[in-house]
Amino acid sequence: MADIHLGKIDFQKNYDKRLKENLELSKLEKVYKESTKKGKLNIDLIWNEKINEIDDVFFYENLSKEKFYNLENNYIIEILDLDKVVDLNCGGKVNSNKAYPKDKLWGTIRLDSNITKLIKYIKSGKILCPPVIIYRPNEYSSGKDIFTICDGNHRIALSRFLGLKTIPFIIKKEEIDKIRKIT
Repeated sequence: MADIHLGKIDFQKNYDKRLKENLELSKLEKVYKESTKKGKLNIDLIWNEKINEIDDVFFYENLSKEKFYNLENNYIIEILDLDKVVDLNCGGKVNSNKAYPKDKLWGTIRLDSNITKLIKYIKSGKILCPPVIIYRPNEYSSGKDIFTICDGNHRIALSRFLGLKTIPFIIKKEEIDKIRKIT
């Protein structure tokens, strides 16, 4: 019986902690939205541009469908034209202005809470992991391989809103020539 009681206490502590974090994020979201309206969302994106400094654990936890083994030997970081990458996402079948609007950051298909967490992360001085792009077979384009963003949608949305022209992307070494051809 004591274990069940302790479990309830732990649950309550976790609940209280999450509630407090959510309230803090809600307040930050209001501040960031107001700053955005006034044109004063002053943030600098600092990207990790060294593949050997990327945390492999990130990929195993966040990209379980894609196998990211031995990052340093199988992947590179390449600076690419952001607008071209966005326009080519999913074979050009994604409306880039809807998915990644340049003139709007809040109230889009991206969750405002995730944008808030991203801005908070950036403002804390942490270095961003570049978005990941891959080629993959696509059943909607007659079996033709397509280019897609498989991680980093909020970072891309923020980068476009901030007017960045190029940003780094993580790419499989074996796919770099295909990607260079189309970007």
